[in-house]
Amino acid sequence: MIVKDVIKQVSINLGLNDLLETTALDGEQTITEEEQCEINKLISCCNLVVNQIASEYVTLKDEVKLTSNTGTIAYSNITNKILVDILSVKKNGAYVKFNCKPTNLETVAGELEIEFAYQPNMATSISSQIDFNDFKINSRVIAYGVTAEYCFINSMYDDAAIWDNRFKNSLINVLRPRREIKIKKRLWV
Repeated sequence: MIVKDVIKQVSINLGLNDLLETTALDGEQTITEEEQCEINKLISCCNLVVNQIASEYVTLKDEVKLTSNTGTIAYSNITNKILVDILSVKKNGAYVKFNCKPTNLETVAGELEIEFAYQPNMATSISSQIDFNDFKINSRVIAYGVTAEYCFINSMYDDAAIWDNRFKNSLINVLRPRREIKIKKRLWV
């Protein structure tokens, strides 16, 4: 998912037709400095919402296989993403004990599988990627949150409350586990 998709949806939600007609959002009008400031504000709001989702609703996880001769692994060798937590360490498919130090991970030596949680990358432009590809979260749900943040920043508190409620309800509905419905077999006479 690209930030541009979210900003287009937010522009529709807020009725920012001038912004939709700019070349930045695939329109035909040249973008002015004021419109670029609005896009930058929307990118900042998008970063706030993505970080809120990652910290309160969804854990972004990844796994890496490393070999260590000493059992001490620098965090920078695990990932170049912003590391939040080490979730598990496995050796030969079995969980092993580990200890998180300020600059490195201490565990047993050998071939290791390390599962970790990370923070999403900050969007710097409208062509930046959003890290929720493995989840059911789509651009519409994120756009609700960005719309709420934008309204809050611009002192439209009643609108912000409405969009925030819509954002949280949509997010909960998207992330709610689905169960298979089973009907008991019956004997018919």
